[in-house]
Amino acid sequence: MKLFLSFFALALCLNVQATNIDSLVQARVQQANHIQNEKGDYVKATKLLEETLTLAKEHDVSGVNFANIYHKLGVNAFYLQEYLKGIEYMSKAIDFRQKHLGKENLETINSIYVRSILFDRIGKIEQAIQDLKWIIEAIPKNQTLSIAQRDSILAIRYFALGDFYTRLKDVPNILFYSNKSENYYLKHHDSIHPSYLASIHFKGIAYELLGKYEEAAELYQNTIKGYDKIESIDIAGALHSLGLLKVKMGDYEAASSMSERALKIYRINDDRKGQAGLLSNLVEINANLKKYDKAIRVYEEGHQIANNLYQTSHHPIFGELDTNRGELELLRKQPKAALDFFQKALQAHILGFQPVSNTENPEVKQSTILSKFDLLHTFEGKGKAFLQLFQDTQEQEYLEHALATFQTLDELIVRILSDYKVEASKFELLKQTRSIYEQAIQTALLLYEQTNDKKHLTQAYQFSAKNKAIMLLESIRAQSAAQYANIPDEVLLEEKNNKKQVYQLEAKVSKLQQTPDSTLDIYKDSLFHARLAYDRLLERLEREYPDYYQLRCDFSNVLSPKIIQQQLVSDEGLIEYFVGEEQIYVFTLTPTEFDYYQIPKTAAFDTTVNRFKQAVSGFSKEQYQNRFQKDAYQLYDWLLKTPLQKLSQPAQQLTIIPDDVLTQVAFDALLTEETNAKAYLLHQHKIRYLYSSQFLLQEKSRTNEDAELLAAFGIEYDPYTLEGIDDNSNISLYDAAETVRALGKLTYSDDEAVFVANLLDGQEWLNETATKEVFLNYASKFKILHLAMHGVVDVEQPLNSSLIFTRTNDSTDFLLRAADIYNLEIPAEMVVLSACNTGTGQVQKGEGIRTLARAFQYAGAKNLVASLWNAPDQATKEIMEYFYQYLKEGQSKDEALQKAKQQYLENASPAFAQPAYWAHLVTIGDVTPIDLSSGLTIWWWVIPIILLLGVFFWWSRRF
Repeated sequence: MKLFLSFFALALCLNVQATNIDSLVQARVQQANHIQNEKGDYVKATKLLEETLTLAKEHDVSGVNFANIYHKLGVNAFYLQEYLKGIEYMSKAIDFRQKHLGKENLETINSIYVRSILFDRIGKIEQAIQDLKWIIEAIPKNQTLSIAQRDSILAIRYFALGDFYTRLKDVPNILFYSNKSENYYLKHHDSIHPSYLASIHFKGIAYELLGKYEEAAELYQNTIKGYDKIESIDIAGALHSLGLLKVKMGDYEAASSMSERALKIYRINDDRKGQAGLLSNLVEINANLKKYDKAIRVYEEGHQIANNLYQTSHHPIFGELDTNRGELELLRKQPKAALDFFQKALQAHILGFQPVSNTENPEVKQSTILSKFDLLHTFEGKGKAFLQLFQDTQEQEYLEHALATFQTLDELIVRILSDYKVEASKFELLKQTRSIYEQAIQTALLLYEQTNDKKHLTQAYQFSAKNKAIMLLESIRAQSAAQYANIPDEVLLEEKNNKKQVYQLEAKVSKLQQTPDSTLDIYKDSLFHARLAYDRLLERLEREYPDYYQLRCDFSNVLSPKIIQQQLVSDEGLIEYFVGEEQIYVFTLTPTEFDYYQIPKTAAFDTTVNRFKQAVSGFSKEQYQNRFQKDAYQLYDWLLKTPLQKLSQPAQQLTIIPDDVLTQVAFDALLTEETNAKAYLLHQHKIRYLYSSQFLLQEKSRTNEDAELLAAFGIEYDPYTLEGIDDNSNISLYDAAETVRALGKLTYSDDEAVFVANLLDGQEWLNETATKEVFLNYASKFKILHLAMHGVVDVEQPLNSSLIFTRTNDSTDFLLRAADIYNLEIPAEMVVLSACNTGTGQVQKGEGIRTLARAFQYAGAKNLVASLWNAPDQATKEIMEYFYQYLKEGQSKDEALQKAKQQYLENASPAFAQPAYWAHLVTIGDVTPIDLSSGLTIWWWVIPIILLLGVFFWWSRRF
């Protein structure tokens, strides 16, 4: 608040030159200023300013003076809690000041800053953020300020942005802006400066949201120690956060102790806002301690303080209090009472919502919502209350009300996703809302079992499919959206270049953070400005091309099962998984059937999956024999046996859409017989994988019809390149055994590339010619790209996962990172990543697995052949040779890979027949046979023409 008041004071002390009427207006503004500051009478000051505004409108008053009047009216409206009116006044002040003083003028900036605070007060944090970013862009251009003044003002704005993003639960931006603020205060002050400590506090909140509770607790403790040294009241806020963290960790006694200590500090300092927020959380804490009477007293005290503090019941604190009271009633097994409080909370969060009954839900797509994330918890509680009522009564109507609530909740999640501009922020939101979708699926399936109405099974499936690979889909959807909305090519190019710059800088910063050097701060600053520019561009696209932005960012629609069934071939079965906290849901679709199956998710399931993954990717006999056979059959029994038995006719082709931990399972290595160690699923089904069922409708326009047929890259690796890997990959070298494609010599990779190129009459780049530069020049010009080389996966920083080309001039030109691939255009029919770990990486709940293969599909490739673990060099070469021979015969990609693996097993000795040597390769995406003719091959045209000319010549000779 001190920061706010200091800027108000600065904004109020204006000194302008004017005519006589201007002088009169100035005098009256100063008088109003005196009434406001000295007497605290904002009503009287506002009346005087309104009279002055009328006078100014009747005379030829300067624009600067109009701006001053509107600015002061906006400030007064803030103190009178008339926030909407304040925004209207301040917007007019900004228009006048920008026109007459310029965007970079400090007075213009002050008005924008006050408006950001007003936006915050009505819950429009996104608009507040836009205003702050406007200031951040304008301040460096102000030539009247010293560097120190600019830094100081920017630091305050970074701090405010960190605060705003904290309330939006937007983890990447919390970390980004709190780091900017932290760096400034640490540079110019000591480590106990209040704003520095607050930035550390924000960082703790980000780590808590990431689920890194121990790291978050340490940051909170450091903040508490710092505030304790300077005897700051802000220690209460840090204690409050630590108490909330203890709630998440299930330590309610510690949470109570921390919160009571914080409450005492707030009371001593008469901080009523702090008291109200803390009392809300104490409702939850005492409820979980089963101290229900105390929780109710705390709730009532919190409500009383909030009523005295705010002039309206439409405030997030009331929503928070009523939501926690509703949760209390759920713990007391009083769902009807809980519904009353959840409905009150909805009214507090959403302006204008006046329900007739507790079953009514608001329209969330366009409503003014004061706190979207708090509203998520309110809706989730309401859904739980209806489910509890169903469990108590077995009355179907309660299930219907629960489902309607979860559908509204889904609309709210879609709205928040659309508001987010940073991809990483969307990832975090999907992770945080995962449990909501699990409850929604459960509710829809309960209704299906009650009614046998397929529409409820459809709803359950659509909840399951809702948040799979949405970032990947957004990139694909953007192309068709651009055509539909007639976006100029130069605008699309600008977006592409901006996004490319952001990706590359993110990868560079994350790499340098592992081994910091003097350039880290420079790159961080460049990334900050690149993100700012990209945000501005997206805002412009949203404003100037709303149809394009809406189509591109439409997260609401998923394919219906009927449309999916129409895309399947006659002998195909699609199996899609949703791995929840308590259940695993399995949906099965064929052209004529649609069903589901569910499996309890136990600790044994996680253990079995992890043990299977370790065994199947290991090359030692001991690892293979230990538990593999039992685990491989157990997973088949859980995941596939019953769903496949439900099908009325066998599915020769399986399309698998895995989820969570299942994204790294090699399904064709599962065993279909408990006592037969060679009864692999491979022998019964050809298998392909999809990131999302939406890819069944992936557009053909992404393919370059004029492309040449094949480009093959194969690298054995010379000592100079291997030294560069050691210096730059930040990944420890494996033993350079010839049998494994670890980060050493690859004996067979160039031979593999030669074979493939010769077989299909393609082009090849081997060893010293297989450079990153060559690949970038030719990547968009071929139907098939075959890359036999090293691949390294960075699980912590997926954008740094890389393919390793031949090293040329410097130490980094040979690493093709995922960050680079995301910004390429690769409209290939197929990309074969014959390298290690190209199909594995960071498992992102909701979105799926973030891999090199995913990056290539993002860039436009219709099909990927990728590896789930370290690729055995000789075995991979043999499988690839068989694979291409079957492709040449006209087989589909999945069948070609199935037959290639089967042929490998027929010829392999027992020591090399373990799944580790063949099951790592998977095919992802479109599997239709490839037209192996080259779009640029002219002989298909020349030969017929020559024959026709010959016939014509012979015919003419006859006559």
